[in-house]
Amino acid sequence: MNTVWSLFKYETYKILHSKLTIIVISLMVILAVVMGLPLGSGPQSKEIHKAMMSMDGQVIDNGLMKEMNESIDWVEPEWNQKTWKWTGIQYILSLTADDVNKTYTADDFYDKRIKNQEDSMIENKLKENEIEWWKSKENQLRTPFTYISSFNARALVDYMGNIVLLVLLLAAVCISTVFAGEHRMKTDQIILSTKNGRGKTFIAKMMAAFTFIMVWSAVLTAVLYLTVYLSRGLSGLEAMVQMEVPSSAYPYTFMQFFGKQLLSLFAAALLFAAVSMALSEFLRNGIAVMGLMIGFYLATQFIYIPKSHRIISQAMTMLPTDLTNIFTLVDHRLVNIFGHYHTMFDIAPVIYVFLAGIFSFATWWAYRRYQVGSR
Repeated sequence: MNTVWSLFKYETYKILHSKLTIIVISLMVILAVVMGLPLGSGPQSKEIHKAMMSMDGQVIDNGLMKEMNESIDWVEPEWNQKTWKWTGIQYILSLTADDVNKTYTADDFYDKRIKNQEDSMIENKLKENEIEWWKSKENQLRTPFTYISSFNARALVDYMGNIVLLVLLLAAVCISTVFAGEHRMKTDQIILSTKNGRGKTFIAKMMAAFTFIMVWSAVLTAVLYLTVYLSRGLSGLEAMVQMEVPSSAYPYTFMQFFGKQLLSLFAAALLFAAVSMALSEFLRNGIAVMGLMIGFYLATQFIYIPKSHRIISQAMTMLPTDLTNIFTLVDHRLVNIFGHYHTMFDIAPVIYVFLAGIFSFATWWAYRRYQVGSR
């Protein structure tokens, strides 16, 4: 065990003291800070947000709608200090209706969000059992909704998708040289000839890679969280996600959705590290590993799979960089495992960890296989 620990510390030292790693990590920390800063908002934006927060706790019902309609001229609406407080509520209503005016009531809003749900489920080809499952979840939502300004909470969860991308790049750039570097420098034969080269060195390398990616995933998330908190505050985490995606049937608050994002992030980080290590051993070229991983990500952003091809389309949605997007909350496709339905947010992290195990086993197989003969 002491040998593995010593090798682990050495492998971690090699990753951390690489000039490329230092440069990449520095840039990513800077990016995490920049993402969390409200760079595009001025004094007026802060005043509008403050006015929106003054409506926190108001129930979105016909009485509130009547009060709003009496305050706003919908023919030629004028947004000023007197009407700013209605901005958040008007935004929620506008997400379900093409035209919000004096005739649009709270009843219309709730009917329209249910209609949007049903249309989405039909478009995504949900089965009758899946629709019934979601109806039970919809019943967990308390209506009429209580308004809570989610402006700051939305900023946090929006940028979590970018953190996933940064972690992918971190794995592609910094971990890809763990095995490939030895092949490039021709030191692999010496390492494999040593007493611990066959097993303990492999374990230490995998431990170092997984620890590196998990720690820096946590650091980047913490940097984003603290930046958002210190620069604008984190009000709204207790708000329902329906404040931003009203047609969603997920009974989550923003804090709960953030928790789902964190779980997906850390599980995806393990997968990214495992893939990078496997490609590093099979291809023996760090540049090729970077190119493949980054190229695969770019390809998924340009490829569109029609929802009529449900299995492939849903698999694309469950990719880490897509799953953490807040608009995935309006995708109600479920995963059926032995007759039990699970949401994509619940099952995807399990799949990521399972795939990480498969890639790790493949790396171990290749690593041991090449020790038998010459490389």
